Amino acid sequence: MSHQSGIQGSEELQEALSQSIGAAGIRLVKIQIISEGETILLQPTKTVESSGDLESDYDNAMNEAISEDDENKCCFMIVRLETQNANGYDWLFISYAPDYADVRDKMIYASTRATLKTFIGVTYLKEEMFGTTRDDISYEGYKRHLESEAAPPPLSMEEMEKAEIKAMEVGVDIGASTKKSLTATGVYFPVSDEGLEKLKAFKNGDVNFVQLSLDIPSESINLENSGDMTVDEAAKLVPAEAARYQLFNFKHAFEGEQLESVLFVYSCPGFKLKVQDRMLYASCKAPLLDIIEQDIGITITKKLEIDDGTEFSHEEFYNTLHPVKQVHTMKFARPKGPAGRKGSSRLTSRTVKPSS
Repeated sequence: MSHQSGIQGSEELQEALSQSIGAAGIRLVKIQIISEGETILLQPTKTVESSGDLESDYDNAMNEAISEDDENKCCFMIVRLETQNANGYDWLFISYAPDYADVRDKMIYASTRATLKTFIGVTYLKEEMFGTTRDDISYEGYKRHLESEAAPPPLSMEEMEKAEIKAMEVGVDIGASTKKSLTATGVYFPVSDEGLEKLKAFKNGDVNFVQLSLDIPSESINLENSGDMTVDEAAKLVPAEAARYQLFNFKHAFEGEQLESVLFVYSCPGFKLKVQDRMLYASCKAPLLDIIEQDIGITITKKLEIDDGTEFSHEEFYNTLHPVKQVHTMKFARPKGPAGRKGSSRLTSRTVKPSS
C-alpha cells in the first residue's frame, strides 16, 4: 500500500467542486498543492468554463489552465465529459507530472492523488489519465488513452501463438469452392495422383520410402521424394527448415528374427517454421493417416515425431520399437556400520548368591 501525504482539500476546493461537479457550464478545474504559511492544502487554482462540446473545448481549456510558466509544474485537473451517470456528469481525472518538475513535488503529488480522488468522489470519475508532457494530456492524448483502455491486455509469446493458431483454425473452412474440408480430426488436403501412386508402390514393396509435403496455395499434399534406400540415405532428404511426412519401411533384426516395421515419421523443425505452417501440418496429419491406413491399406507399426534428419536414424527407430527392458530390480542394501565397531553391549543382571 502506498504512503499518503496527509494533505487535505481546502474549503475553497470543496466549494468549487460543489459548484462544478453537477454544472454543465464548467469544463475544467485545475487543482494544485498550495502552501500557506505552515498549512499545505489542495486548492483550486483555475476554473475554465465550457463553450461547446468536449472536442472543441478540450485543448482550449487545457491551454488556458496550463500556461507556459506552469508547463513544468505538477498539478491535478478534472475535465467534464459529455456522458452522465446517476450522480451527474462523468469526469476525467488527470495527474500531470512534467519530466522537468521538481522531484520532491512529483513525490508529494503522487502521494496525494488517492486523497484527492476520495475528496472529489470516485463515483464521478469515469476515466483517469497520467501525463508527463502536454501532448500526453491533449485531446489526441485522451483519444489514445481511450484506445489503450479498450485494447485487449498484452499477451505473452505463447498466448500470441495460441491466438494466431486459433485465428487460422477459424479461417480454414471458409469457401465452399475449396477442395479442403474441416473434419473432427483435422484439415483434409487431398493427396496428389503422383503421391497416391507412390503410396500404392510402397504397399506393394516397390519402394521403402515415401516423403510428402503440403502445397498450401493449392491445398494439396504432394510427393517430394520416394525410392528404395537405407536409413541414412533417407535421413539426408529430411529438411532442417521445413516440415514433411515420411513413410519408411524399417528392416532390422531383433532377437534373431528379421523384421519389417512401417514407420510414419512426421518431421517439424519447431520454431524455425511459421506458426501457420506448423498448425496446418499438425492439422493435416490425422486425415493423411486415414488415407494411408484406410484408403491405401498400409498398416503402420509406429508413428513418430522428430525435429530434423538427425533423429531419422537406425538407433532412434530401433530403440523406439524395442525399448530396453529392465530385468533386475535393484534392492536397497542396508549400509554396514563403521569398521571395527561392535554393537552396543547388553546389560544383564547377575544373581548374587548369599554367602553361607
